[in-house]
Amino acid sequence: RRTPRRSSCSGRSRCTREDREFDDERADAWLGVDTEREGCLAIIETNGWRPDMDAGPVSQDDTLAQASRCARSDTPPARLLAVHRATGATPKGAPPSRSIAPRWTTLPAGLPRVSLAQALSRRRSHRAYAPTPFTPDQLAGFTAFLTAPWVGHGTPVSIGLTADRVEGTTPGLYWLHQGQKPTMEGLLGTDLARVCLDQNWIARAPLAVLVSVDLSALEAAAGPRGYRHALINAGRAGQRSYLAAAGLGLGCCGVAALYDSEARETLRLDRESLVYALTVGMPQTSND
Repeated sequence: RRTPRRSSCSGRSRCTREDREFDDERADAWLGVDTEREGCLAIIETNGWRPDMDAGPVSQDDTLAQASRCARSDTPPARLLAVHRATGATPKGAPPSRSIAPRWTTLPAGLPRVSLAQALSRRRSHRAYAPTPFTPDQLAGFTAFLTAPWVGHGTPVSIGLTADRVEGTTPGLYWLHQGQKPTMEGLLGTDLARVCLDQNWIARAPLAVLVSVDLSALEAAAGPRGYRHALINAGRAGQRSYLAAAGLGLGCCGVAALYDSEARETLRLDRESLVYALTVGMPQTSND
């Protein structure tokens, strides 16, 4: 029997638990979605509340199912639907968990402190960057937020940084779970731009975040459903990158359009596959 993972809480703090191992059919029926167009990926339980799926759907009419449509005459996404159903199998076990070491760096005392609400309100996608390099304090603050403890104290994805223009740091590729020595040295911005469908603006970013996953290890440990875990955690890494950049007065932009085989070869990923990348830098102004 599966034992749910729980977040710690005390006093008046709000307790939440994320459930990704629910029964797809029951959850979709309870939500009343059109299963040809929409599906549930995760359930967040708050303060002990969890959905009573045995009580029947939340709505007795087809209003919610109609809301699953993008348009009146939309066509169900056959390939995405096949992937979603394939990854809905009962999990074999927990996905492999890779610690990304919060000790990799610490948050410098001199960096600005902003609230979550402020970071959310400032969050934007920026593709135009000034030629300003990252400072050591900016890098330390950014990675401290990125590597803060995750739910379960680990993640099935690997997170790396390509540092092209960071003061005091040798240009190269750094994987956060492998310490502070680069696995590749040199300027990688142009190569990353080529991997990401030749989007040349990527090469102008002083820093990029890479998110990859070992699909073979993931399937062996958790079965097809593990792919959902990996993509959700890739999204979390992206969200953290955006919020950290906003808090530091920097710009960030996510990139998911890429050539898989070229990424594996260029970045020497061996068994891993690149699933997401983000650029980070000082936003360009009219004076730059």
